[in-house]
Amino acid sequence: MTRVVIVSHSQGTVITADLLRYLAYRGRRGDDSRAAVLGQWLEEIEVHLFTAGSPLRQLYAARFPDLYRWVLDGPELRELGVDKWTNVFTAGDYVGRWIWQPKPEGAQREPAFYEPGAVALDDPPRKEICIGGGAHTHYFDPDPGSDVVARCIDELIRP
Repeated sequence: MTRVVIVSHSQGTVITADLLRYLAYRGRRGDDSRAAVLGQWLEEIEVHLFTAGSPLRQLYAARFPDLYRWVLDGPELRELGVDKWTNVFTAGDYVGRWIWQPKPEGAQREPAFYEPGAVALDDPPRKEICIGGGAHTHYFDPDPGSDVVARCIDELIRP
């Protein structure tokens, strides 16, 4: 089976998620547009998504809840035509962090970070990991966190 692995960071995660969601929707409609044809093709292949520093929840869903309610409800992979999704974040990322973790009950806002190195979610086919301290722009730098990033991407590439 053909597999496509998409690696995205920051705003790229929003563009990717929006595009995949749109294509999956058009594919389900089944018309003969190019978008529908691409959406139908996505249903025939494996799509694995890796996101880092994603602002989908903390910025987009918080500021544009009517457009991104699907994120607050916990993104369904099938809605995006995705078979596996791994999201990584750093404890100090001021733009994007976790996607699936709910706000703690009674909290006025979501917590600022999780314990660095902790797997925040391991619920195949979804995975979410805090790769340590750091900020928004260093996910692919050669430091201890990049080992986790490399392993996660490798898991999505491997059969």
